[in-house]
Amino acid sequence: MYQGNGRYYWYPGYTQSEYSIWKIRPLTASGKNQWLTLDTQEGVIPAGATVAVNATVNPEIAGKGTHIGKIIAKSNDINNPKDEVTITLNVNGAPELKFYPNIYNDTLNMVETETKVFNYLFEDIEEDEITISIDKTIKGIEYDLTQTGQNTAQVAVNTDFESEGFYKIPVALKDAVGNITKDTIAIKVLNKNRAPVFNTKYEVITLNLAAANKTLTIDPFDMFSDPDGDGIQVLAGNYNPEIVDMALGSSFININPLKVGTGQLVFGADDGKEDGFVIYLVYVNVIDDSKAAAGVLDGFFNGGKFGELEIPAIFAPNPVVDDFAKLYYKLDEPANVSIQIFNSFGQLQYATNKSNVTAGEHVEELAFGKMAPGFYICILNADDKAYKSFKIIVK
Repeated sequence: MYQGNGRYYWYPGYTQSEYSIWKIRPLTASGKNQWLTLDTQEGVIPAGATVAVNATVNPEIAGKGTHIGKIIAKSNDINNPKDEVTITLNVNGAPELKFYPNIYNDTLNMVETETKVFNYLFEDIEEDEITISIDKTIKGIEYDLTQTGQNTAQVAVNTDFESEGFYKIPVALKDAVGNITKDTIAIKVLNKNRAPVFNTKYEVITLNLAAANKTLTIDPFDMFSDPDGDGIQVLAGNYNPEIVDMALGSSFININPLKVGTGQLVFGADDGKEDGFVIYLVYVNVIDDSKAAAGVLDGFFNGGKFGELEIPAIFAPNPVVDDFAKLYYKLDEPANVSIQIFNSFGQLQYATNKSNVTAGEHVEELAFGKMAPGFYICILNADDKAYKSFKIIVK
């Protein structure tokens, strides 16, 4: 506020009246970042009077940091021709994101069952402490936030076979004085096809020539099912047509024993999508035993009896496609049993030993999940003697 002084001043050629001429304008902060503005006023102040001029400060236009502006007042008052008011503006800014998952404005793509880790890098110009938080209410995927340092954080996202869809996960960064910066992680989860699943009850089939109904009829959709509900095509092949006859009809698979022995059938299923083809080897044990005919009704080995096997052991499925296989073996008398698996270079990949295994039928489940796809040899030893060996393909 400025006030006229009510005096007369003599200048060559004219006399100043008792009224002061005044003008106030902003000198700085008036460019494109005009955070300081004044009311536009200009006129005459009577002697002894006052006038108020409003100044408006807009911190949003100024932005974070320290800003200095001046207001300059001029008048024709000889005793007070110019005055300045300095205004210092300090704006405490919210945290800044330097790197974040969607920095390139792209939606992040993931595939079902995939796991990814996304990184955050942020800072605060005032070096305030920053805390980062995440909305934990989003359903359909699993995710976890970890603040790894003062200026860094990670978000780990896990998906499963039910996660297909689009997700927006809100994230908030807050400094010590309460300023908040918000971000959103946008993720699109793509469908991953699941291959058809083989019914393991068909790994070993026993058929008895002496049985009244020696033919086995199989529904292909009982042998294979698709976890995604996709339509599947079933394929079949016969490695030993002299031992067993197989017919693949429009609705059923018929298996008819021809002579005593062990035959090998191959069955495949394809859902027509990526990674949707699987293949399994099935053993058909054909016996001719009238005493056992009544005991061989369903034709399947379910952890019970082999019947009169012509071979002492069976490895199935082969090729190994789902990381697990079973070794079925029969001992005529108690023995110390060992199982060894070697890769194509003769390097031992797996070994197990069992002492005093009783006579009879046994099943050993073998895991191949940590073995690379390729060719392997499985050797079954009884009392340190080679009992049976198998060539195995791991896919």
